[in-house]
Amino acid sequence: MRIPRPAALALGLAGALILLSRPLRAAPADGTTPPTIETPPTWRGWGAACRSSFDIADKCGIPATAQAVSFNFTVVGPTGGGDLRIFPGDAALPTVSTINYRAGQVRANNAILLLGPSGNISVRVDQGGGIVHLIIDVNGYFE
Repeated sequence: MRIPRPAALALGLAGALILLSRPLRAAPADGTTPPTIETPPTWRGWGAACRSSFDIADKCGIPATAQAVSFNFTVVGPTGGGDLRIFPGDAALPTVSTINYRAGQVRANNAILLLGPSGNISVRVDQGGGIVHLIIDVNGYFE
């Protein structure tokens, strides 16, 4: 049975059912091969104005048929204030941020994002200087 969810309706996925995956880490801070949630990520930070893409579909138990994914994003150890803009891969850079932070903060935010045509998401760091670490956790997906 497919149950409409407000987030699914907002994404144009009317009647979609969120399919829960086991909690897992889709990307450590440096964008290397994803470890499982039990494996600590490698802590190498991103610099200001950095933009990276992460393949999500067909990885970490998320099937290639997934249209959108439920995420939890965590910022750790930023050396300056800034924000992250997280959006479907290959899409235009959005004007709004997903998460804002100050130096030294640990901040988290959740989001449901459509995946880009390649099954990916993009992350843009808007920070005047220094580094920031990002952890991307996957909660589930929509088909």
